[in-house]
Amino acid sequence: MMKYKQRILRGPQRPSLFRSPLFYVFITALLSFIVFYQFAGRDILHELSRKNLSLQLRREGEALNHLLYHQFFILGLKKEDVKLTLKKVEKDRISWSVYQIEILLPKHLPVQQVNESFKHEIKFSLPALFLQSRLLENGKCQLTIQQDEFTLAELTFVPASASKPPQIESKPVITGRVAIVIDDLGPNLSIARELLALNYPLTFSILPFYFHSKDIALEANSKGKEVILHLPLEPRDNQDLKPEKGTLYTWMDEDKILAQLREDLSAIPYVSGVNGHMGSRFTEDKRSMGVLFRELKILDLYFLDSLTTNKSAGSTVAQNVGIRYGKRDVFIDRDLEDSTIEDRLLQLAELSKKRGYAIGICHPSPDTINTLKKMLPLLSSEGIEVVSLSQIINHSAQKP
Repeated sequence: MMKYKQRILRGPQRPSLFRSPLFYVFITALLSFIVFYQFAGRDILHELSRKNLSLQLRREGEALNHLLYHQFFILGLKKEDVKLTLKKVEKDRISWSVYQIEILLPKHLPVQQVNESFKHEIKFSLPALFLQSRLLENGKCQLTIQQDEFTLAELTFVPASASKPPQIESKPVITGRVAIVIDDLGPNLSIARELLALNYPLTFSILPFYFHSKDIALEANSKGKEVILHLPLEPRDNQDLKPEKGTLYTWMDEDKILAQLREDLSAIPYVSGVNGHMGSRFTEDKRSMGVLFRELKILDLYFLDSLTTNKSAGSTVAQNVGIRYGKRDVFIDRDLEDSTIEDRLLQLAELSKKRGYAIGICHPSPDTINTLKKMLPLLSSEGIEVVSLSQIINHSAQKP
C-alpha cells in the first residue's frame, strides 16, 4: 500500500526512451540537420550538381568531337576543309565548350546527303543528344547538336559552289609563346615517333637507360627537336615506388651525386638542359640542389623545375649559383578531376598571352597525343607560337 501511494505522489513515469540522453542527442542532431539544409544544404547540393553537369557536358562534348572527326576521315575530308573554333560558354555557373565547325564540302558531296549522314551516325552512337538542322543562305546547312538545353556543337556544311576561291592568308600576329615538354620518353619508340611527326618544336624529355632512350634522342635531334635529360630525382614518398636507374638521392655525398649525374648525362646525347623526374625530396634539399646546379652551370645546361613540391629550393639555389632556370606553369595532363587536357592547353595559351610566355609539361599518352594533334593548329591560328624550351628560358628573362 505504501509503494502504491508513493507512485501516486510521484505521478506517471516517463517511458524509458524519453529518459535516455541519446534520444535528446538524436533529436538535436535531426533539428540541426533540418536547419542546415534549409539555410545552406540546398545551395551546396546545387553547387555539386552544377559541377557534375559541367563535367558531364565536357565528357559528352569530347565523345562527340571524336565521333565527328571520325566521320570527317570516312568522308575523305582534308585538314584544310575543316575549320574548328572552340567557344567557352558559361550559363548559370555551368561551364562547357561549344565546337563550332565549318566544313567545306567537295563537289561530289551534296550538303543534304552529308547532313543526313552525320545525323544518322550521331543518333546511332549518342542517342541522348538532340539534333536540329536548318538551311542557311548560299545553300549552306547548319546542324545544331544539344544535350538538353545545352548546345555542344554547331556544324555548318558549305557546298563547293558557296566556297570562296583560295586566298593567301597572312600569318596571325604572335600573341604568346608556349613551350611544351613531353616527359617520360624512353620506353616506347613508336609513341615518340608519333610525337616527332607533329610539325611543332616540342621539347623531348628523355629518361636515361631505357632501351630506346638513345634512339629517341638521336631521331629527335635529327628532326630539329630539342632534347633534355629527364633526370630521376629522389621523391618524398618512395617506399612503394620502384626507383629509376640513375636516381640521385639526398643521402649521396657530392662525389656520388656528380658521378651518377655524369653517367645519366652520358646516356642521352644532344641534351640542352635537364628537368627532374619525380624529385619532391631532392628538390627540397638545398645542399643536393647546389651540387647539381653547380655542375649544370659548368656544362652550360639549364634546369627546368617541374615543381612536384611547393617547397622546392630550386629558385633560391638557382639564383645563388647563377644557372639558367625555368619553372613549370601548367601540368597539361595530370590531376584532371574538373578539367580536360583541352582546358589545360587553353589555360597555358591564356597565360602566355598575359605574360608573353608559358611552360607546360605533359606525358606521351594516347589521349594527350590526340589532343595535341587537334589543339595545336587551333592555338597557332589564334597567334600562340610553340617554341623550344631553351628559347623561353634564354630569351624570356624568366627569373628564378
